[in-house]
Amino acid sequence: MDALYLRPRPATEVLYEAGSIVVCYACGVPLFRLQKSLYAGEPAARSSWKYAPVEVADIQALLFRSDLDAGQIAALRSKTLAEWQAHCERIERPRPGLMADCPACSQSYVYAQTRGADDGAASFADRGYLWKLAVIPPTGGSRVVRH
Repeated sequence: MDALYLRPRPATEVLYEAGSIVVCYACGVPLFRLQKSLYAGEPAARSSWKYAPVEVADIQALLFRSDLDAGQIAALRSKTLAEWQAHCERIERPRPGLMADCPACSQSYVYAQTRGADDGAASFADRGYLWKLAVIPPTGGSRVVRH
């Protein structure tokens, strides 16, 4: 029996792995830890439960990662644990109707791209857009990934 039939979706459709840390697209601060993988074409409204706000322990774990860029490590070390705790307490789990604003910089933490808008004809009014995330992959990944 082929192992791919036992999976809910092929591994090639995974856009963001479980355990990835979502960082703000604008300022780069950590915001969420993905509890489960996000797949291609998965609606953001149905996958919002997969985003767990980061905790201070997640940020401390990042400080000891040898595969992160020096700039990312320096940015993480620029705040005290008390400042990171306050940051973590301000993070709201994404949900339908809530703006994707970063609590640190008030900019959007996602990059939105219209679905199938190669010619630019689609609009955001039809709600057909995709979230593009900046993530730090789980341990063993190389660096911050922007899709």
